[in-house]
Amino acid sequence: MFSRVINRRLLGALAVSLLLHWLFVSGKANWLPTLITDADPIQVTLVLPPAPPPVKLTPRLTAPEVKTKVAPKPVAVTKPELPPAPPLEHQLPPVALSDAATIVQAPYEPSPTIQQAQAEPLPVIKDDPEPIPLPPKKVEIEFIGNGDSKGSGIQSFERLDNGRYVINSELSIPAFLFVSATINQRSEGLITATGLQPSQFRQKITTKNPQIATFDWANKKVTLDSGKRTETVELPVATQDRLSFMYQFMFVPPLNEMQLSITDGKKLKTYNYEFEGEDSLSTKMGTLRTWHIAKSNRDSDAKTELWLAIDQRHLPVRIRVTEKDGSVTDLIVSNLKIES
Repeated sequence: MFSRVINRRLLGALAVSLLLHWLFVSGKANWLPTLITDADPIQVTLVLPPAPPPVKLTPRLTAPEVKTKVAPKPVAVTKPELPPAPPLEHQLPPVALSDAATIVQAPYEPSPTIQQAQAEPLPVIKDDPEPIPLPPKKVEIEFIGNGDSKGSGIQSFERLDNGRYVINSELSIPAFLFVSATINQRSEGLITATGLQPSQFRQKITTKNPQIATFDWANKKVTLDSGKRTETVELPVATQDRLSFMYQFMFVPPLNEMQLSITDGKKLKTYNYEFEGEDSLSTKMGTLRTWHIAKSNRDSDAKTELWLAIDQRHLPVRIRVTEKDGSVTDLIVSNLKIES
């Protein structure tokens, strides 16, 4: 379009120039102003117009070519034919829905190829208890009244060669006025791995009828004979009699077992022992370290307290009995002999 405009202007200028030259040559240019003379010819110089500024063309954006993935043709897979399963000899019956709750799932067992962490071995616990050392061959304890309490007595423990034991006790305590009551007791039985197992206990107080307890460990029965009536009752485990329980602490230290079933030949009751503390006991033999325990029972008419020598196999070195009426019998060791 710009080239056409330029051509037209050039052609127009050329036409005007030719016309003017023709007028001057033919002499017909007398109508022109006088400023134009022959001496001053008009020089015409043709100048091309300035080129137009270049036009910036915005490049045309084209969408990127998208290649379409062609899905591969499916390959036909031939399913192998499996051989028919052999018939089972024993077919399991179908499980009913009501029996689904009774099905027990087998425990999970890890694959043998997986190495499991080795746990530290647990300590070996021995089923059998530690053997209890044999008690002394013979023990003899002499008692005297302590403080204002009157009385005296002697007790002896003897370990026989046939694995049996015998305990004898003879105590003299004031009854009323100047009359004293004598209490004779005897316990005999077996020495077992857990201590004393009495087979018979006998107690005789002055003129009263003797009280006898006969133990039947095979049938777990004990027969009680008070002299007036006889009855057979159930025999609890580790039952002791009124004399053997004081020497059972040679085998089972106090505080290990603070509950015992005890019989005096007339009745059988379970007593709880309370730990009163550790005392230093002053005796004719010197000062003894003792454990003070007390036997109590809600239905008991009396309270029995024991002081057990810590360094002498927990042998009884002081016995104090408080009766229901408040009277107290307090016996303390005056002499102790131990034969190993």
